[in-house]
Amino acid sequence: MLRSAFLLAVLALQGASPLAPAHHPTCVRYYGFEGDLKADLLRKALSGLGAKEVEARAVVGPIKAGSRPKQRFLALELPVRTPPKDVEAALKKIAPHAEELAWTAFQGKVRTLPAILGYSALDCVVGMDNDVRWFDLTNGRARFFFTAGKFDAKGLREKFEKLYQPFDAGDLGDLVHETIEWHLAEPLDAAAAKTAEKAIAKIPGLRKVKIDVATRVLSADVEQDGLRGASGSGAASDAGSKSSADAVPAGSFLVDDVLEVLASAKIAVEGAAPAEEKH
Repeated sequence: MLRSAFLLAVLALQGASPLAPAHHPTCVRYYGFEGDLKADLLRKALSGLGAKEVEARAVVGPIKAGSRPKQRFLALELPVRTPPKDVEAALKKIAPHAEELAWTAFQGKVRTLPAILGYSALDCVVGMDNDVRWFDLTNGRARFFFTAGKFDAKGLREKFEKLYQPFDAGDLGDLVHETIEWHLAEPLDAAAAKTAEKAIAKIPGLRKVKIDVATRVLSADVEQDGLRGASGSGAASDAGSKSSADAVPAGSFLVDDVLEVLASAKIAVEGAAPAEEKH
């Protein structure tokens, strides 16, 4: 009975229900940089990245792990249409080595990782490779934040197992998956559908992308592996204290890029609210 309840909880956390075809006003992006950063300089840098009625703000950080004393981790909630290159450019004016981080998530059993030789789990995991910048473990969901392009789920799993297997804590669980299953509106042009299908398949994290013209259904499997942005609705309230190491807001696949591809192909999604005008 307890095992069944646990499996149901895991399925719920993994987002077994299909993702809704909804535009988001904000997203969360994660950054790493070196050295200290004054709060007033950060606020000034972010002030130019906001949009009408949507401000850009830090929801976590800057914070650091003891094993990387020079490195800082920062999570920003931004208007979803803010170009990533604009964010990096703004941050590099005050932190020259700023870089956007990718993230990968696993869902395992709820547990607390043991300290190793007096070092906290955060310090140990962040210290296991130079390209790992942050780690978060909440309700069994382990998320790694790292230099983009340096890891995939397999590589992270291998490094984590090597670190924690001697302590019987090396099992990360399953890579987190989400699904897309959207009904497309009529008329649906077959050529446009094929073009959109190819473009959507190039979006990081998406697998098994298919647009079935006969049934007018777009389906895809989403792997939370090597993603950049995350859906940011409510991120500020979810994050809690900006100085807390446990305050990284929950991440989910950001569907806005998929909706943008469909809009460019003049394909509408049934039940999807229209995107807000660009500011």
